[in-house]
Amino acid sequence: MIVSKPQFKRRFRTVASSAILLALATGVVPTYAYADNGVQFADLPPTHWAYKTIRWAQENQIVTGYQDGTFRPNQAVSEPEFLAMLLRAYPEVSIAKPAGGSPWYSAYYEAAAQLGWPVAGANTAYTRGEVARLLAAVQGESLSVNDSIQFVMKQGLANGKTTNTIEGFKAADSLSRAEAQTFIFRLKELQPKLKQSGNTAPEWTLNGIQIGDTEEHVLATLGQPDRKDASGYDFQWYVYNKNYNRFAQIGIKQGTVVALYSNASGWNPASKAAVGTQRNNIADDSIGKPVIQDSKQRWTTYTGSVYETTLFFDTLDGYKVDAILLLKSGLKAHDYSEGNVPQQELLRAYERGLLDLTNVIRTRKGLKPLLWNDKVSDVARAYSTDMGTRNFFNHTSPDGDSVRERFTKAELMKSASSFGENIAAGYENAFYAHAGWINSQGHRDNLLREGYKELGIGAAFVQNSEYGFYYTQNFASFR
Repeated sequence: MIVSKPQFKRRFRTVASSAILLALATGVVPTYAYADNGVQFADLPPTHWAYKTIRWAQENQIVTGYQDGTFRPNQAVSEPEFLAMLLRAYPEVSIAKPAGGSPWYSAYYEAAAQLGWPVAGANTAYTRGEVARLLAAVQGESLSVNDSIQFVMKQGLANGKTTNTIEGFKAADSLSRAEAQTFIFRLKELQPKLKQSGNTAPEWTLNGIQIGDTEEHVLATLGQPDRKDASGYDFQWYVYNKNYNRFAQIGIKQGTVVALYSNASGWNPASKAAVGTQRNNIADDSIGKPVIQDSKQRWTTYTGSVYETTLFFDTLDGYKVDAILLLKSGLKAHDYSEGNVPQQELLRAYERGLLDLTNVIRTRKGLKPLLWNDKVSDVARAYSTDMGTRNFFNHTSPDGDSVRERFTKAELMKSASSFGENIAAGYENAFYAHAGWINSQGHRDNLLREGYKELGIGAAFVQNSEYGFYYTQNFASFR
């Protein structure tokens, strides 16, 4: 049964004011010999360790060099580049010409999705670990990064960089163009024709991480988190936000990954659902049983035997997936509606989380991220608390103070050139509050206003208040 969600009643409002106010050539079936009569690369002498495999790849139209006559064998390869090379090695796969205006690599990602291959996303840094997962998937194996590394080394497709161990493989390192041709050459020797049985069952992954991975694997793949946050569950979020194109929150409980969240492009195409996928292209039964659906169609939660999956949608942009929350089945959120009070640590985590979610969507739209401002956050936090304490929900307080007056009292108006405010109430965590704002045109305008430079956020929980949780975002630019 589909039910509406809220744990608390929800509301949100906004105010803003400003003082200034590719087609693939697949005609040649690859062979495993090469005729040394192709273009000679200035930086690829016959003594280079990968000379033969690179020349094989060139002869079979898998890869080309650069206009300056070089091959750049040591240059890191991106996921779109590797995916294109891999599919060119198997010309039996039909690659459609991308639609006008689409990125050159879009058809390759569509083919990967149809084949059930795990990909991280065009805007993410590509690692050896992710390559291993893809090579395993090409052979019909849906494996974690560590299991994929063991599999490809056992198959002789790849070697470790230092030792033939998981650690020696250096999963977090980038893959060079020379290494890429070697991996593909060995794969073609092992598997001349592509398996297209459709039996590969892709797992949800986020930047190469999936539910059930160990904490050690997370750290080996992504490095130390940029921040560790409390959650509204019995696990801790490891937050990676240095690169908003790869933004990720990894939920860790007792050394194991139990949750994943991101509104960036690092999701693989499991069930054909990833950030940017339109809702009508997603088959509900491929994800699970829909059990919770927002009345405004901003999110749907599905349950299955392994995951509870929530897809957040952007109703103002063709109902595309805006974010994904993946929880291990059986996890229960803390209930704050029956007298339990969240710790301040959790509220501060929601504040910082909302900054990250705002900056991810701004980055996706080509805007600069906003900087955190402590003084502005103090104003926002005080106002969220005031709304809950005095049981009102409005941009104007019962005393008649608007955001302008609040900025003035905090001595911020003297240097403020523009400012704005979003408020929300009743949302149980930052993910849902952000989804509320991004799906309301006025709030969205504030989130995506080019002129804003800084942001302060305040989250409060007031027991026995009408809405429980209150959120305020104050945007500003200062002279």
